[in-house]
Amino acid sequence: MLRFRLLTMAALACLILPVASQNVAVRLSAAQLREKGINTFSLRPVCFTSNGLTLICQDKAPAEERARGKVNRLWLFSYGVEGQLRDVKRLDLDIPSVEALALSPDDRTAVVAGHAGATFLRVPLDGSPVSVLMEHKRGEPGFRGSPSYLRPIQGDILTIGYFYDKDDYAGDNVLATVNAGGQGRSAFTEGSDIQKVEKTLSGFYASNYTGPRSGFLATRNNGQYQLNWWDGGNPRKVDEGDRMGSFWASGTRVCYTIYRTAGSQAMFYDASTDKQVVLGAKGSFAYPFLSDDGRTAVVTQLDLAQAKMDVYYAKEGDNWQLKPVSSLQKVKMGSIRVAPNGRFLAFFNGDLLQFVELP
Repeated sequence: MLRFRLLTMAALACLILPVASQNVAVRLSAAQLREKGINTFSLRPVCFTSNGLTLICQDKAPAEERARGKVNRLWLFSYGVEGQLRDVKRLDLDIPSVEALALSPDDRTAVVAGHAGATFLRVPLDGSPVSVLMEHKRGEPGFRGSPSYLRPIQGDILTIGYFYDKDDYAGDNVLATVNAGGQGRSAFTEGSDIQKVEKTLSGFYASNYTGPRSGFLATRNNGQYQLNWWDGGNPRKVDEGDRMGSFWASGTRVCYTIYRTAGSQAMFYDASTDKQVVLGAKGSFAYPFLSDDGRTAVVTQLDLAQAKMDVYYAKEGDNWQLKPVSSLQKVKMGSIRVAPNGRFLAFFNGDLLQFVELP
């Protein structure tokens, strides 16, 4: 049986501490966003640059622009070191849907997947012309995202999909890295055959890969849900419960929500040290996030009856003590993104876009 170094707070019920000083650096209402030409009905935060000072969001262009081929748009909200909003820039994309997006290691280029994973675009953030990195062409070998998945990993961009030959014969689903400066099939480097890995797990249903040969995988069998760690060998059990919520992983670390007989828990686990932490054990936890450096976790508690949510965060430097984000308590449900360094959090719920610094 797997043994954990299990850290508990207040006898397995995490004490939510008073909030430290937080800086709500920017708060933009829906009206203010619409004044900038943003479609607040479809706006969603996507990711931050590595320093956390530029937030990238995506929306759908209005009908009159879609008729001219401008279907989707990226919005770049740039902030100063003190959090003040400095600039809002728009980039137009002639692609039916933005299915996945990740930034190159130098933060200069966004790689965007669309057309059900058949097309990858190269989008310079300085406004230079958008170009095609990969697209399906009859009679040419290539790569297709399946499902469309992109995320920055240790200086690379990780994706999932399959390589196909000139006759469109497809291989197994694999992990691959994408060179944002490459072109065509040669821009993709093959990693592990995850189709084989996932088949080794009975009841497999979800994954969050953290590298070409690592990730967390979830299974369900006979009413029990299990989270597993995989690092190139046989997956091993991390945790199990009556129901598994979602999970967000980075490197060897994962933040997840799980439901046991005693109730909902928000959890942190590090596979490199076998360290498990109960972040919270009171309330209904959902939507976990983990910064790319693995040192800041964000979770929410939901009030479904009122369609409200409370947002909390925990930092490794504070011994993973869960604290409320003071400006995001009892707010209408919305979308969250966390900066790679864990310094900033973005929140949007249709009424308000907030950019919050986490101490």
